[in-house]
Amino acid sequence: ECLTEIGTTTEILRTAGFHSVIDEYPGIEVIKIDCHGEKAKAKDLVQASLMANPDVQAIYGQNCAVGVGAAAAVEAVGLSFDDIYIATLDAAPDVLEYIGEGKIDVALDQPCAYYNPLAIYYMIKYLDEGADAIPKVGETITAAMVPIDDLGQNHLGINPWATPYWAPATVVSVQEVLPDYYGTEDHPWLRTNVIWVDESNYELPFLWGNAPLPGW
Repeated sequence: ECLTEIGTTTEILRTAGFHSVIDEYPGIEVIKIDCHGEKAKAKDLVQASLMANPDVQAIYGQNCAVGVGAAAAVEAVGLSFDDIYIATLDAAPDVLEYIGEGKIDVALDQPCAYYNPLAIYYMIKYLDEGADAIPKVGETITAAMVPIDDLGQNHLGINPWATPYWAPATVVSVQEVLPDYYGTEDHPWLRTNVIWVDESNYELPFLWGNAPLPGW
């Protein structure tokens, strides 16, 4: 388990999410590596860990940088990518490149382009209709319920809103999901869907990592 910067919101939440599932399988031994969210540190630290633990079968990266760094470590040690399953979060440009080369198996990507439209849509509903217009805990929100499926705008020749992969989304209580993190605070959270990016779809044009931004 390759961690980003320990103590940050990202690290705390992504660690909790990972262990909410992996801890159900007591036969799996998890080796934690504090990679500080950096590619170079991830490469060096994972390389050392792989040399000490050559029987590692899978690697989970908490962000794109450590995922790519971990894959580079596997290559540096000379292990086969066929023998180690690598999953990471965030489908950044270099992650997509590694998926295409068969070095990373999967990246779970957030619907980043939809966060602002969703927030603005429900903010307007709240201002116009009041609190009763806001989805309640337990509800499932589909794309058909929110008229932002296609905002009809292109960015650098790409329409990032063409495919509503944010849906279906569920409304949950943060207290029910992450009580240790939120303490006594409670509020509804619209937990959006993610997209599973692998060799079958890593070239989709609406993925943010495929946007032709300068410097990428």
